[in-house]
Amino acid sequence: MRNPMKLLMAGLGATLLAGCGGEGASPGNGAAEAPETRLQAVAVLQPGGTVLEDYVDWAVFPGDLPDGSDTPEFSDAGTSYDTPRLDVALSPGHYRVEADVGRYESAREVEIAEGETAQLDVPVEGALLAIDPPGDGGVSGQLVRPNGRTVGFGSSAGAHVLSVEPGTHELSLDRGMTRVSQTVEIAPGTLTVLEPDLSVGTLSGAFDFAGAEPDFGLEWTIRHWNSEEDEVGDRVGRELGADFEVRLPPGEYWVRGTASGLLRQTEVVRVSAGETTNHLMSVPYTELRPILLDSQGTEVTEGFYWWLLEADNLDEKPWEVRKPQESFLMAIPEDIKYVLAARDNDSGEFVALSDPLDLQAGEPLAIELTQE
Repeated sequence: MRNPMKLLMAGLGATLLAGCGGEGASPGNGAAEAPETRLQAVAVLQPGGTVLEDYVDWAVFPGDLPDGSDTPEFSDAGTSYDTPRLDVALSPGHYRVEADVGRYESAREVEIAEGETAQLDVPVEGALLAIDPPGDGGVSGQLVRPNGRTVGFGSSAGAHVLSVEPGTHELSLDRGMTRVSQTVEIAPGTLTVLEPDLSVGTLSGAFDFAGAEPDFGLEWTIRHWNSEEDEVGDRVGRELGADFEVRLPPGEYWVRGTASGLLRQTEVVRVSAGETTNHLMSVPYTELRPILLDSQGTEVTEGFYWWLLEADNLDEKPWEVRKPQESFLMAIPEDIKYVLAARDNDSGEFVALSDPLDLQAGEPLAIELTQE
């Protein structure tokens, strides 16, 4: 690829030469205007002769003949042109003309006499693959060539243009969580343009605690939803945190929010291309204020953990484990009763166990247990 610093330098000074027939002559007195000195160039795929009408950038570098030499030396300062067909007015002289197509660069040299229009075909060897998906947002992907080598390209807006060899290529593209894969057959000396459908919409989710700052775990899980079969499909996202925003292909999705491992709310939502769907999960919660006392009525502040267990499954894994503390927030589960237990760190035994908790949203619950 050419050095972009060269293209920032205004060294060429491509100017329109407005020559006149003689001193004092003007169009008004019938004198003919001198013809312009111009350069016209196209990039041509070889073999095949296909003229590229897109995906071409040009750079033109002026040159001079050193004394006693027939070989021009070209400046590092050139002018760039973002146009598929080059057609510019120049001063007479030597020029190096570069066509930049994807990852391929080709060049020709030309001498233009005063009043001449030089016409160049700049050959581009091989074949080109242009990946130009419609819509907004960057696209990344990888191309597996016929020889098994993989070429990756990063996320950027606009078209990706790759110089490729003839044969069978395997292409995969990603935009957000949208992925498409396809097999591409490339013929020698051709331009293949792909416009895959990578339409996406945005799905965002958040938990609503009415201003509280929860100190328990929050996560989201997203799966595809099959409305015809009324069932969930493959997972497309999980453990997205309390607030998330993801880009997804249009369609229906099964969305589950989980608070503290206890409370789950599930809903099917629709994502539309180019639109944002907001999903808010309201979480009923309460504040537990547990105290552990020893047999003498003195508060115990260390040497144990609070365990939150299902009342009907005390041998199951605890839903929540907390260090001794004054209070903590707890999401209120649906259709499940919980008990609070104090578990000794050394023995691993439960030294205190509450009755099933009667949890009411927004109402703090004080619990006092005595160590056995």
